[in-house]
Amino acid sequence: MPRINNIFGLHGDFSWKEEYVAYIDILGYKELIALSKADPSLVNTIINIIDGTYIDSLEILNAFFSERSNGIRETFGRPLKYRAFSDCICFWSETIEGDEHIDETLYNFFIQLVFIQARFNCQGIFLNGCLSKGKHFAGENILFSEGLSNAFTITERINHNPAILIDDCIYNEIQELPVGRQRYFEEFIYTESDKRYINYLNAICKIHNYDNLRNITLDAIREIIADRIEEYQGSIQAKYLWLKRYFNHTIQENDLDRTLIIQ
Repeated sequence: MPRINNIFGLHGDFSWKEEYVAYIDILGYKELIALSKADPSLVNTIINIIDGTYIDSLEILNAFFSERSNGIRETFGRPLKYRAFSDCICFWSETIEGDEHIDETLYNFFIQLVFIQARFNCQGIFLNGCLSKGKHFAGENILFSEGLSNAFTITERINHNPAILIDDCIYNEIQELPVGRQRYFEEFIYTESDKRYINYLNAICKIHNYDNLRNITLDAIREIIADRIEEYQGSIQAKYLWLKRYFNHTIQENDLDRTLIIQ
């Protein structure tokens, strides 16, 4: 390891602690840039979709948690911290090392990623990435993060699907929980070819007719996936064919209306 010389005598009280961290890649970002160059009026629209969609998801989350807040700590449902840069978004939690309720922090992270993915998809924006863990520091102008590095590396190396991969260290942590608490995470995990993903569509299906959210979300995503399969070829089309398979699997697993199946 190279030696780091602090020749300027720089110092500061930096908190570099273990956090849950997600790296998110916005798919089709170059196309969004190209559309904006062709029509500059789209810039505000696209920025509002990227930034506003997360804010929109928080409004739904606040209502969702308020209906289920009995016996839940005040910190449960707390918004994730995030930084968006170019085609990437980094989300992280603010955990406390040694917190006996750490599984609530992780559950909170899972359910927020569920809503974030669903709302982005409804806007026609699909995400790729990984949820991991590691030492993390976030300042005003810098992210210095082992967790972000881990999540990015895993995404680049093995996750080529439009979904958020769950790092093995996160899954192993869930497996170490008491059986009763493990069950909270079951509906959030989709396994395919020894890879585990955030099962966001399945989780949305469990929210039965909450403000008609389930039906609106599924209808919108179904239409977009079907259109994209017709529009693209090659490697890009393959991503939407994967989404089609995942979408249809979710409909069948939840015994929903078969007319939702993408043909």
